[in-house]
Amino acid sequence: MLELESEIIKYKQQVNDLTLEREANHEKLQELFEENAQLQLLTKSALNDNTVCDIESDSTEDVDGGV
Repeated sequence: MLELESEIIKYKQQVNDLTLEREANHEKLQELFEENAQLQLLTKSALNDNTVCDIESDSTEDVDGGV
């Protein structure tokens, strides 16, 4: 009987440890999702900036080239 109670306590501790680990992993996953979203926005912004620069550069070349 004491041996079974000891095992039950051990398994309850393992469940508790795994629950804490799962919660920590969930928080880390949330952080990574948020970081990924920020990086996607930065990438999109950088691509838009490059596109604007390319368009401006093309416009400048057209004006300069026509002179």
